[in-house]
Amino acid sequence: MLYPQKNTRIVSYSQTMSAMVHGMKATLYSLAVIQEEVRQLVNTGVVSRQQRIYTLWRYIPAREWFPMERELENSNFLLRDCLGDLIGWEEWQND
Repeated sequence: MLYPQKNTRIVSYSQTMSAMVHGMKATLYSLAVIQEEVRQLVNTGVVSRQQRIYTLWRYIPAREWFPMERELENSNFLLRDCLGDLIGWEEWQND
């Protein structure tokens, strides 16, 4: 489970694959992994559903922002979209 702190990272290394790109280790992102990590950040109160996707840059290293941004754009998400749009609807156990 992710325990967010000031330097929380959005990457879940156990759920992503790694590749060697130009001699550096780069993380390949899938939309499902991004959504799950954002859901955890929202549930713990680090970010809110109303904030924009671009606010996530605070929680991931700069070198990993570009691959994540590319995956979001390939999935038709804009950085100005709300995090709530990215993680979709939530199912509540009790109302």
